[in-house]
Amino acid sequence: MPKSGHMHVLSDSIIPFLLNQILQSARHRVGGMTPKRVKLETSSNNANFRLVRIRADSSTTKNFMNLPLELWLEVFKLLHASDLLRLSRTNLQFRSVLMSRSSEIVWRTARSDIPKLPGPPPGLSEPAWANLAFDSTCHFCSRTGIRRIDFLFRVRTCGACTKKQVISDAVVFPKNENSNEYFLASRILFLIPTRMKKRRERTTGEHTVFLRRDFEQAKECYLSLPENEKEPYIERRCSYLKALKKHVVECQTWSTYMKAMK
Repeated sequence: MPKSGHMHVLSDSIIPFLLNQILQSARHRVGGMTPKRVKLETSSNNANFRLVRIRADSSTTKNFMNLPLELWLEVFKLLHASDLLRLSRTNLQFRSVLMSRSSEIVWRTARSDIPKLPGPPPGLSEPAWANLAFDSTCHFCSRTGIRRIDFLFRVRTCGACTKKQVISDAVVFPKNENSNEYFLASRILFLIPTRMKKRRERTTGEHTVFLRRDFEQAKECYLSLPENEKEPYIERRCSYLKALKKHVVECQTWSTYMKAMK
């Protein structure tokens, strides 16, 4: 199956297709038999493929589950990253294989064949990056159809969850600017991804916004550290933010490219 910057269109018979492909490959390798061709439908206006329903009985499924891992991986390498995501959510067997360390190369191969798509941002695995890049589900409420990706905050959020989860500095700063809590909040904001946003209630001026989860996790981690480990932690976070901002620029380049290709 060819891969391109466009997502492949999968029917609900993806598993039978893979069963057929892997079993034919196994027959060819073991017995020297020529693999049978799998019928594919194509559109003259679109190079993407649509899989045709292929029947697979219970004995075929059983044989498939007993195949060596390397045969699974060879077929998985032919798939688009979005296809791998769907497959990993089909059953426990596929999920176990695709989320294992041995499948890391499968996700890298799928990603490397997508024009201009950068690697994962710091702190995200290949599957998690594929999920962010290609799954249109809100990361908080699971609402579907969310097209916009927030590369800086590493999430997709619907409108309702954006209001709840992306908060401003006014939420975390106490009124007393001389308090320990104020000092702590100031420090934590230097350790997490933030951006400036125009205030809605005013015609001029901006405030800092960030992901509630990032603030809470960084605060909890910072407070749990002994004093002699806090400075090294701050240095690591600063390096992380520098790498993340560079990654955001690469993602914006990819996003612009994908929009131009539509």
